[in-house]
Amino acid sequence: MASNTLPRGGVHHPALSSRAHAPTQSANIRPAQAQNVHIPHTSTSQSSIPPKRAVDALLPTCTIGRPLTETQVVNLSDMAGSLREVMLLAMRAKMDGSVMTELEGALGEAAAQGVVQFFENEFEF
Repeated sequence: MASNTLPRGGVHHPALSSRAHAPTQSANIRPAQAQNVHIPHTSTSQSSIPPKRAVDALLPTCTIGRPLTETQVVNLSDMAGSLREVMLLAMRAKMDGSVMTELEGALGEAAAQGVVQFFENEFEF
């Protein structure tokens, strides 16, 4: 009878035999559970709106005054393509009158000064 309980080779390994009979995690998942996986649904009205770039969302508020208008944001983003470039432009405008004049031409005097002061306050240049 002892030969019936021993695996081939004649050596009994309790750890191996208990693993062979232990259910795996995947065996515990029933097919019905796999079908109940929640998939978020995006409404069609949301998918028709293109996502905003971070620079487009943040740029209007990069001033100490009133938020920049859409036209001012477009003009500023034409001069600088990223927030980093806007910050560098503001630094240059603070130190170079010709750059400030160019920025004022794109945004107006008050808005240009507001952008420069915003970045000056944020980064202390």
